[in-house]
Amino acid sequence: MRILAFFLCASTSLTCYAIDAAPYRLPLNNAETIDTAKDHYSVSLLYGWVSTEDTILQRIFSKTKDGTLQLSVSNTFFDGDKIPSEQIVTLMDLKSNTDRPIAQTVSVADRVPADIDTHLTVKLTINRDDTIGLVMKAIESTKADLPADTLAAPWIGYSKAVSSITKELFGTNKSNFPIYWTGDVKVVAAVGAPGLIKEHILVVVSPREDGDAQFKALSAAKFSYSDAEQRVLYDQKPLSGWSHLVFRVSKAEPVNIAQLMFESNAPWAVVARSQFLFLSVSGVENGQQLKALSENVGTQLKSEIDLLNKEHRFSKYDRALTLRHFADVATTTIKAQCLRLKIDVMACPTSELQQFSENVAAYFGLQPTARINQEIKDQASILTGKVNSIASIYKKRQGDI
Repeated sequence: MRILAFFLCASTSLTCYAIDAAPYRLPLNNAETIDTAKDHYSVSLLYGWVSTEDTILQRIFSKTKDGTLQLSVSNTFFDGDKIPSEQIVTLMDLKSNTDRPIAQTVSVADRVPADIDTHLTVKLTINRDDTIGLVMKAIESTKADLPADTLAAPWIGYSKAVSSITKELFGTNKSNFPIYWTGDVKVVAAVGAPGLIKEHILVVVSPREDGDAQFKALSAAKFSYSDAEQRVLYDQKPLSGWSHLVFRVSKAEPVNIAQLMFESNAPWAVVARSQFLFLSVSGVENGQQLKALSENVGTQLKSEIDLLNKEHRFSKYDRALTLRHFADVATTTIKAQCLRLKIDVMACPTSELQQFSENVAAYFGLQPTARINQEIKDQASILTGKVNSIASIYKKRQGDI
């Protein structure tokens, strides 16, 4: 699959050179498996490397020295919604920092659900003058105020601003960038089974010059990654003769669902707090009233499916787990009221809610196998414990307001 292209436009003319580059995906020792139906992953730029043997970039360095690296992520969800995140890394005096790691340890995507499509574009440009470098440095500094979660709302506004400024300064034509890479992050690597991917290293290697015969002869089998040296190796030696970028795709912890239930203002969380977590049975004093309450909860649970689908930080599994928790909590509350009112277990109106609980996997497109259903049930029970711990604190805060 052709993913990458590196481009050079001489600044004194509009002559452009389109040179194919090559991506290599390298296995990691003790790599964890990422289940695309339930897990999350993060992408980070470990380091970049500009080689003194790269005649393309060395030619540009004769005119200027500072650079800007643009990292653009486009996340496409099952419903077609897209959330971008864009950031820049300033590369001051890049000319003097050849043959050494640059742009080290930059978070590109944080805890992204593995069931969405994540497309990454990397652009490196050499600034025309020092003023551009100062502007880029100022923009980069504001990133410190953003949350780590690149799907959070503040990133959307920041990304739009960065995109607007960089388009104005650098344009959008790929031939404007000495280094350009675009491709899908979620590619089966290191022998992933259907629906599974492995943690891995993605290294993007650039030719040193047009018609680089040695570059064309590079063997994928000779690439590896050394945890000890924190470097990509070629033929057991640190790769240094070609400019390259090194990314790591890692399994990540999911978002804190219990915490979001109380802190998020998203519609799903607001409804959850009023309809499920703090379900009131005040004034419910007979079986008929309990039946009406149970039916209302069932209606709200069905509405919650659409609301949870709009929570882009959740995977399908997260949504199913959360909905199961809501149904279980409501069922427990109604059962407790039945017990208080001495209503027989068989007459307690919870059968439809319990049936709803058993079907949550299918509501979000998961295969409702016995294993998945049992796992969701068990994890929902664990989530209930976490929610109960936070709920007491939340109630106290609400009482203090």
